[in-house]
Amino acid sequence: MFFKLRVKAKVWDGSEGQVGQGYWINSVVVADVDKEQLVPLYNELFSQKAKDFGSENQQIFKALRAIHEQLKGKGIWAMDRGADRKKIVEELGGLKSRFVIRPRGDRKVETKMGRRIEIREIANRAKTETKHKITIDKEGYKEDKEICLGIRHGIQVEGVTVSIVVVRGFGKNH
Repeated sequence: MFFKLRVKAKVWDGSEGQVGQGYWINSVVVADVDKEQLVPLYNELFSQKAKDFGSENQQIFKALRAIHEQLKGKGIWAMDRGADRKKIVEELGGLKSRFVIRPRGDRKVETKMGRRIEIREIANRAKTETKHKITIDKEGYKEDKEICLGIRHGIQVEGVTVSIVVVRGFGKNH
């Protein structure tokens, strides 16, 4: 189906490093762990200024539900910062989906003891004793790294019990 979007809105233009006029996009791709191939499953442009726009969460729920139905709940959702918000975690929990979300460091979670703390604090205190050597290939430039892994089970995020995996040695912070 082809249609023309007419209502542009403010969006972050990462290429330009500034806010510009354009459209938001909901994009879902599937990655096969045995192959280095991404397959697009769902793409939708939308504008928060359009008359029928409800919320960004509603747009995300529409994609989650459509893919969940088509794949019959198979797979693991991998989402970036921002997807750790309450409504999205609740939706994923309600769909009984498996998911991995890279959270914001200041996001608060609840421990088994009922204490609310920032994820950053859990990550800073986590023991990361499992070590792996990996090679990262960025456009022909190979870099060897040693990463250390740790895990904390039984964390509550918006009523959904999750495990927090900590990876050190890969990015700037950990």
